[in-house]
Amino acid sequence: MARRLFSSRAYAELFGVPIDSEALIRHYLLSGDDIDLIRTRRRAENHLGLAVHISLLRHPGLGWCEDLMPPAELIIWLAEQLQVDACSLGEYAVRRNTRHEHHALAMHHLDLSSFGPEHVQ
Repeated sequence: MARRLFSSRAYAELFGVPIDSEALIRHYLLSGDDIDLIRTRRRAENHLGLAVHISLLRHPGLGWCEDLMPPAELIIWLAEQLQVDACSLGEYAVRRNTRHEHHALAMHHLDLSSFGPEHVQ
């Protein structure tokens, strides 16, 4: 049986997506550079999807897991900043590679790299 390092509450506090307005502003306010990159995508669902990738890589730093939908409050907050319909995210990543391409684009934009053998010391 696997041992848990954190309680569910501690894990949520450390790695959860905050939903109160103050925390949304503090953690998920898109910069001008973010918006410029996001606008290079053609459709509203891709604008919003890429914004989610960028946001979740910044905080809590874990990226967007394929099987988890971010809280509605985050989606609405990002949609307002991008002036798109929050419901458009439902059409996101119909083509499976889109999600992977956007993750890689967000990683590059934020100057992040995946953990690999070169990081083991």
